[in-house]
Amino acid sequence: MTTKKFLRFFIPTIIVLVAVPFWQYIAPEEDMVQYDSFKCIIALEDYHSENMNYDIGFNYEMLGRFASAAHSGADIRLLPQNYQVADSLLMDSVDILVLPSTDTLAADERFKASTVLEDGVVWLVHKDQKRLIRDINNWLSHCEYSPEYENIVNRFVPSYHPVKRAASGRKYKTISPYDDLIHKYSEKIGWDWRMLAALIWHESNFRIEASSYKGAKGLMQMMPTTALRHGADDVLDPEMNIRAGTDYLLRLNKIFSRYAKGTELFKFVLGAYNAGEGRIINCIRYGKEKNLPYSSWEDIVAIIRTMREDPEVTEDKTCHLFKGHETVRYVETVVGLFYDFCSIASGPNVPDRLVKQKDTVSATTPLLPDTTGVLQTKSPEGPDELEQKKENNCSDPKESDENTPADSSRKEPQHCRSASLSGPYQKPL
Repeated sequence: MTTKKFLRFFIPTIIVLVAVPFWQYIAPEEDMVQYDSFKCIIALEDYHSENMNYDIGFNYEMLGRFASAAHSGADIRLLPQNYQVADSLLMDSVDILVLPSTDTLAADERFKASTVLEDGVVWLVHKDQKRLIRDINNWLSHCEYSPEYENIVNRFVPSYHPVKRAASGRKYKTISPYDDLIHKYSEKIGWDWRMLAALIWHESNFRIEASSYKGAKGLMQMMPTTALRHGADDVLDPEMNIRAGTDYLLRLNKIFSRYAKGTELFKFVLGAYNAGEGRIINCIRYGKEKNLPYSSWEDIVAIIRTMREDPEVTEDKTCHLFKGHETVRYVETVVGLFYDFCSIASGPNVPDRLVKQKDTVSATTPLLPDTTGVLQTKSPEGPDELEQKKENNCSDPKESDENTPADSSRKEPQHCRSASLSGPYQKPL
């Protein structure tokens, strides 16, 4: 008798627990109101989720997907300094405010909060926006039980620290929250996708909110003016930022393909991405004038050292002296990170040394992609032609003075990988 009573209550409970989530998954979403565009502010600058490392990137993507489901656009921005978030909602200058569920505004009667997302945040709207909050909650409820949502969450949970992962000796299916984009745009420039991942990690630690004190922003630390020249009007957008950054890398490839090939060309591009093309071209010009070799990155490092000790250069007031310490470390570090990503991600192995004594590249064991096959177009101006330019060659499209790593309170420290390489990088400059 006791067993029958138990089953009488237990079986319906199991049915409800299984059927409700299944119905929420297969049930069609309610039609949403047609919105013109959403103005969204992500106010998570000082928030650290307990179960997600990239909550700003996660919410940026989720807001974009919600806008797409609503057949609308979305203007998504980070919280500006001294911004009155409550007033912005009350005056309808912002439609959706993303903030921690523990924030006092989440319980404010003047606003309506969404269900709590995976990272412990809510989307807040004005209390009069009843249809909007209903559409948000319906959409989130439907997403929650979809395999796609689980994949999105899983992309933004890990820390992705390549040095720590490499030390573990494990292999990982994903090495960043943006593997698909990195694959897509690395093919455009002929790079190994893990090398592009290494550059992006060093620039931003895969954080879309990363910014430098000079104003560089986003995953690839693009200056807004430079990004705009490459078609990116929103440096916070991951795809726009990576597309603009790889467009710039491709431009650098074309510029320096007349001076270096293969792996050495790759290092020239890294150096120019950090310091600016003008500074590296200045080094090449100096090498030509002094009859110094300049066809390898080791040559450029030697030229930088020589220029620092040349009185003619140090006394030249037309251009700030390029000391080069940070740029040499930058190239070294990104290459070291590339090794780390190769050790944890799928793909062909790389040799112990990235560059042998004379950059001899085996035809059967590629080291880094030789992009010379796609660089047969006419090269842009070199040192001789650049003499005629009115711009000071200290300036460059990335607008960086020995571009320092991005400054973000959420960012993990940069790592100098001097032990990963042999050769000139271990010598003091």
